[in-house]
Amino acid sequence: MSLVEHARSYGALLATGAAELFQAVANDQVMSSNMILLAPSGGYNHTQGTSAAGMECGAAHFLLSETATSLLAEGRSTFNLGGTDQAGTGLERFKSGFSKATQRIELEAASFQFGGRAGALWGAAKRLFARP
Repeated sequence: MSLVEHARSYGALLATGAAELFQAVANDQVMSSNMILLAPSGGYNHTQGTSAAGMECGAAHFLLSETATSLLAEGRSTFNLGGTDQAGTGLERFKSGFSKATQRIELEAASFQFGGRAGALWGAAKRLFARP
């Protein structure tokens, strides 16, 4: 998926309320951002990033804490930080440092392709709704 396609899909998630963007900002500079996918009972930390300046001041930790507080205030009791397949790395230590409820799970992946009439209809729908 291209950068433009990612931006469109993220825009659609935000516009429909399926996701919310949380940011830590200091001196008009974004230090850390998280896109949280929303469900009635929780949120999933889909995408996050932190600048070098944000890393120096702990912006990612602050932002995740504030995000969890916000989700709880909205009545969402679960906040999934997302997984990592990078065992023993800083990312794993960072995420596991938030809770004793950290779980190890096996990740699975699948890919699907539409064929026949369904594929033709899907292609037509993508062209119809594609934005220039």
